[in-house]
Amino acid sequence: AGMDDHLAKPFSMQTMQDMLDRWMPKADPARRQASVPALMRPAHADNVLERAVLDQLGALRINGRPELLVRAISLYLVESPKLVQKLKQAASANDAPEIARCAHSLKSASANVGATALSRFCGDIEGSARRADAEEAGRIFARIEAEHGRVQSALSAEYELLSASEA
Repeated sequence: AGMDDHLAKPFSMQTMQDMLDRWMPKADPARRQASVPALMRPAHADNVLERAVLDQLGALRINGRPELLVRAISLYLVESPKLVQKLKQAASANDAPEIARCAHSLKSASANVGATALSRFCGDIEGSARRADAEEAGRIFARIEAEHGRVQSALSAEYELLSASEA
């Protein structure tokens, strides 16, 4: 009820930009701002995050700003710790279906923000859970927890820079 459009997967960045342009109101061109210059980006983020993914997301503009990137990072910073916590609880309980479900969600969310190593670890633990290999899942979870901390730090720094550039 009330749905005006949809974007089916797979889609290209151009298709997404076209849809955003169609449905999001245009801002005054005088208020348009460029994305954060490469020199202002945190250097450690490039070791943890795949810059090309963030740049593609940042290229999608709403009212001339990389608002979609800001929203994606903000959502990830809030929701991913909840998924890691659920994953930890499921791993402690040896709940393979829940491990697989949480890992799959975290894998997709991480890939969307350029955290490819974390996404890969989540795919590994998802596979372990499907094979009911609790020992391997436990080893992988330790890597997920450590990598998630690095991703959170890198994305927090990225978010601060993006927020500062919009002010």
